[in-house]
Order: sequence, then structure tokens, then C-alpha cells
Amino acid sequence: MPTTNSPDPRVAAQTAAQRWLDARLRAVRGGLFAAVAAGTAATLAYAAFAAALAAIVASWAGAGPVGAGTWVALGLALVARSALSALRDACGARASLSVRAQARGEVLDALQRLGPLRHRSGDDGALATVAVEQVDALDGYVARYWPQRSIAVFVPLLLWALVLPRSWLAALLLLATAPLIPLFMLLVGRGAARASEAQAGALGRLGAQFLDLLRGLPTLRLLGATGRGAARLSAAAEDYRRRMLAVLRLAFLSSAVLELFASIGIALVALYLGLALLGRFDVGHYGLPLRLDTALFVLLLAPECYAPLRQLGADYHARAPMRWPRLRRSMRSARPRRRCERPARRRCRMTRRRRSNSMRSPCVMPTAALR
Repeated sequence: MPTTNSPDPRVAAQTAAQRWLDARLRAVRGGLFAAVAAGTAATLAYAAFAAALAAIVASWAGAGPVGAGTWVALGLALVARSALSALRDACGARASLSVRAQARGEVLDALQRLGPLRHRSGDDGALATVAVEQVDALDGYVARYWPQRSIAVFVPLLLWALVLPRSWLAALLLLATAPLIPLFMLLVGRGAARASEAQAGALGRLGAQFLDLLRGLPTLRLLGATGRGAARLSAAAEDYRRRMLAVLRLAFLSSAVLELFASIGIALVALYLGLALLGRFDVGHYGLPLRLDTALFVLLLAPECYAPLRQLGADYHARAPMRWPRLRRSMRSARPRRRCERPARRRCRMTRRRRSNSMRSPCVMPTAALR
């Protein structure tokens, strides 16, 4: 007998929630693209800063004097990098504010349309958590994760293109070690996503229990059961604390793994450049002697090549993927239902039959009476 593989409801909910969020992001795509462009331009400014600094340090080591233009370029590059980084944060924050305002407005409008029927979406405490906490959780995705996802693709390739003409072995080391960071980010991030889902559910239950305790406090005082209500609330708070610590533990573990692989990659590049400067390793720089300014420039670019990937790993935990379906369910529950839904079809059919029988009975009774 053929069997059909039914889709996972959790995956289907995530896909639908992602489509819902992408529809809201279309209105702020300009600001998000501006944030990506500013972040990429900040990397170019850092490359100019690294080139000027490497030339200045090499001149101190006896490579020859540098002109005043190098110092001016050093200062301008530093100012430009700071300004572009601030512009990127401002564009992301403005886009996040717009998306969160729209999402919160949709949630509040949906709850207003529901009225007393809002209990179908959950307790009032859980709904308040959705409208406040879980809407604000979108800030991590919109302001940081979405722009950083594109920056983490463009920036390493751009820096790799700058390193390749100077040393193909250093570029190969960067190219070989950089993909390990997002790989382990995904492996560790799965456990963090499950822990974040459990933590979001515990936060909703805690808010619902606190609101129920406040509403029933006069009755609990009359019954002398305030201690029992406080004990239940304390147990819910302790459960939320344990789940929060589990999320933080996984987040710190993921950060430690990313820092480890980034440090290994930088150490390999530094070891190669040091041996090349000492003349112990003459492979990897196209048969030419490796100069000090070139080695310093490549060494300064190596941490910047891993920085976007490390930042992406840090922002990966701030994207709150399991909370979007809760927002979407809160708004979908406000849609008007059809009068004859699938569970009530049989009752609707019985009502129609009764109406048809009642319409026929006045015509049958006189005929029977005449007989």
C-alpha cells in the first residue's frame, strides 16, 4: 500500500512564518541593502587602513620613508570605517523599527478583532508576551542577522581577492579554514534553536501564570491560598531560569567553537608569514622575496576575513526563528471562520433535512386527513 510522507508540521510552520516575515521585509529592502553596502564599504576602508599602517611600520623597520599622504590616508580610512559602521547600524535599526512597528500593529489589530474569543490563541499573559517580547525579538534578525548574512559572503571573498596577488598560499589557508566557521555554526546552532523554542514557551507560560495570579489575588486572599499561587509562580520562574541558562550555555559554546577555528586560521597565516620573512619557507609568494609591508598587510587582513563569519555566528542566535510561528498564529486566529466548517458539516446537513421535512409536512397532513 503506498504511503505518503506527510510534511513535518514544525518545518511547515517555519516555512510559512519565513514567508510572512519576508513579505514584511519587502518594504524595508532599501534600508537593508544600504546596511549591506555600508558594511562592505567599511571593509574596503579597513583594507586601506591596513595598507597605510603596514607601509608606516615597514618604514620604521628601515624600508624607506613614507610621505605625508600615507598618514592622511591612515586617518581618513579610520574615520571612514567608523562612519560606515555607524551608518550600517543606523540603517539596520531603522529597518528593524519599521518591521517591528508593523508586526506589533498587526498583532494588536488581530487581538482587537478577536475580542473575547482571543482565548483561542492562548492566555492573556502569553498574548502580551507575543505582542511585546516576541515582536522585539525580531530586532536581532532584521537589524543584525539579515545584513550580516550578505556581508559574510561578500567580505571574505573581497579580502581573499586582495590577498591572492600577494601570496597564493595565504589565500589558500584563508579559503580552507573560513568555511569551517559557518559549518560548526550550523551544527551547534540546531541545539540552540531547540533550546530557544523551549525558552520562548516557558516565557509565555510564566507571563500567563503571573497575569492569572494578579487577577485571582483577591480570591486567593479570601481562601488563604496566596502562598500556593506564589509557589506556582516561583516554580515557573525557576523553569524559565533553567531554560535561559541552557540557551546561554549553548550560545557560549558556539562562540567558543567559532573563536577556536578563527584563531587556528590566523595562527596558520602568521606562522607561514613569519617563516617566509625569515627565509625558512620560500613557497607561496610567487618566487619573490616576501617584503615586510606585504606580510603585515596580509596579517592585518586575516582577522578581518574571519570577523564577518564570527559575527554571523553571534547573530545566528539572535534571529529567534522559533518565535515567528507564534506571531503568525496569533494573527491567523483572528480570521473569521466559515459558518459550516468541516467538523460541523453533519450538523448542517441534519438541519437542512429537518427544514425540508418541516416544509413538506403541511402538504402531507391534509391529504391524510381527507382519506
